[in-house]
Amino acid sequence: MRAPLKRYYLKSILPGLLYIGLVIAAYLLEPSVSSPAAKAGLAVLPMLPLLWIFWLYFRYLGECDELERKIEMDAMAVSSMTGLLAGYSLLLLHDFQVLALNTREMLSVLVLIIALAYLITRYIGIWRFRA
Repeated sequence: MRAPLKRYYLKSILPGLLYIGLVIAAYLLEPSVSSPAAKAGLAVLPMLPLLWIFWLYFRYLGECDELERKIEMDAMAVSSMTGLLAGYSLLLLHDFQVLALNTREMLSVLVLIIALAYLITRYIGIWRFRA
């Protein structure tokens, strides 16, 4: 594992733990909050550590050499396109009553598909260019 990636992983530990803590806190506090605006704020609050992780990721990209950056950018592009195709497909399958998934299930499937597309593309790129 290269030094920039190792640094990125180490720097991501704190915001990752903060994200987990805020998600747990949001679920625990949600029943006691009555205002829709306060609930919306509580629901969005855990996204702040993810923004921190994204900022760290872009700094990591700046430390990568051209090949590593190409692999990462290809993985992001493929996962974005796959997410768009999967999201629209899920929407149509739901509208045509082929799938009986609720909104939470559909979003969970979509996030899983995007994450898997990124990971698979990234590791294919690493294998292809490093082998």
